[in-house]
Amino acid sequence: MKEYQEVDATSIKQYCFRKAKYPQRAVTLPNKKNPEFLSLVEEGKINIYEKIVTSGGYPTSYTYTYWYVQKGTGPLVDIKSNALINRRSRSDRQEDLIALINDNSAVLDQYKAADSFSFDQIKSTIHFYNTGEAPKKSEETTEEVS
Repeated sequence: MKEYQEVDATSIKQYCFRKAKYPQRAVTLPNKKNPEFLSLVEEGKINIYEKIVTSGGYPTSYTYTYWYVQKGTGPLVDIKSNALINRRSRSDRQEDLIALINDNSAVLDQYKAADSFSFDQIKSTIHFYNTGEAPKKSEETTEEVS
């Protein structure tokens, strides 16, 4: 662009800043009508999108991370967050992840053997699904709230 333009999620599908960790992609969240920009954490057969929400104010503010997954052109599914309260149970979200990867037995077996539902484990599982690159045995995962 030659001059400043406001970025709108209904007219621009994706953008990226040079030094940004992840590109921003316009997607429509579950139960929403209009798209918004979320960070694209993993791209492939299954995409992981991240939304960061900060609430509260000085001196107490809270930052929450929400992950959504999408297989192919299917719907976005909320899969993970570090918020104390979630709309859906952890077991429902785990079942959704298993449903997404159950067509690849190696990935499914690795996920079940890891016995973790951390952000790191979800990312490594989906990366394995997308690329065929199995996680390293020494990979440590940190457990998050939910």
